[in-house]
Amino acid sequence: MKNSSYNLITPVKNEENYLPNLVQNVINQTHLPKVWVIIDDGSNDKTPEILNKLTRRYDWIHSYRFREKNKRNFRKHFAKVIRNGFEKSLKLCDDVKYLAKVDADARFHDDTFRKLIKKMDGNKKLAIASPRFMTLKKSVNVECLKNPKIILNNKNILIKSDKKRESEPTDVLRIYRKEFLEEINGFPITDASSEIVNAKAVMGGYDVSFIDDVWCYLTREIGTTLDSDYKRGKLHGYRFYIKHYHPLMLSARLVWSLYENPFRFMGEVVGYLESFINQKERFADSDIIEYYKKERFDKIFKGIIRN
Repeated sequence: MKNSSYNLITPVKNEENYLPNLVQNVINQTHLPKVWVIIDDGSNDKTPEILNKLTRRYDWIHSYRFREKNKRNFRKHFAKVIRNGFEKSLKLCDDVKYLAKVDADARFHDDTFRKLIKKMDGNKKLAIASPRFMTLKKSVNVECLKNPKIILNNKNILIKSDKKRESEPTDVLRIYRKEFLEEINGFPITDASSEIVNAKAVMGGYDVSFIDDVWCYLTREIGTTLDSDYKRGKLHGYRFYIKHYHPLMLSARLVWSLYENPFRFMGEVVGYLESFINQKERFADSDIIEYYKKERFDKIFKGIIRN
């Protein structure tokens, strides 16, 4: 762990209810970042006030206001915020091995970053790593995450978890190998950027992985930026189209959505068909096409056969 330094970034917008707890989580870490850059994406609550107090108190914590000059593209905007955060962090401190991102509503125990980075140090091919996560109905003591079985078995607290998920690492909290991001010319500013960067890693010969013995939790459902399941489904359908989903993988995903959430299913069908009819621009990157037409398809369906 001697040379396993990292920079941390967090995008925020109107996070006055979540930011104070996140701050405690970060400053209590056994392995602190060299710098922590918090990008304020236009908050109009007390978030700026919290950030001003925070940066005056800690010289390794920095905050910036992100302003996009052109008309905001919801699908690409968040990727621009992430890239901007990483670039600003490297201007402050370039001598790091890893770049990490954590959302404001994530909660994790005080040994989280040390454990994640230790795993990455032990596997030089591991380009992207994240803890597993759960969504809870209420907050719990973060130390409970060191032994999460009690929470995972408590239906009065647990909403859902990704315990059995075998696809890409969660976007809630991620650590990227800086060397890998440099190879792909930085965090990609594109639709579905978190998924695309995973694909670029896999097709470049790297590993991407959950770290099974490290957990974090949320008390806010993922995807609440859009105000309905139908709208979220339309965004999913658009992304299925532009990423060249294999027909069988698309069919399986739609069947699952129909079973789990009919409104999201309707949105996914409409989003995909609208994109197809209007011939929306799709990813032209050969790595992305190969990944979603073959690599990920093979991985998912081989896993189904094994089980």
